[in-house]
Amino acid sequence: MNARDISFDTETECSCGRSPTGLCVGWHSLDNDRYKAELKKWVSIHFINEDLIKTVKEDSVDTA
Repeated sequence: MNARDISFDTETECSCGRSPTGLCVGWHSLDNDRYKAELKKWVSIHFINEDLIKTVKEDSVDTA
């Protein structure tokens, strides 16, 4: 089972406090070890992408 197999409602606020987005991502049903692994994966994906977007935006600024 992976994170995509976990049911969640993208319109519902997270009530367990585990969601990194504030909306339910289904992590309420994970044990602590699985939660930590999913959170680490989410952070690595989203912060890498955030850094790439920032780099692309900075590189595309016209300095002329």
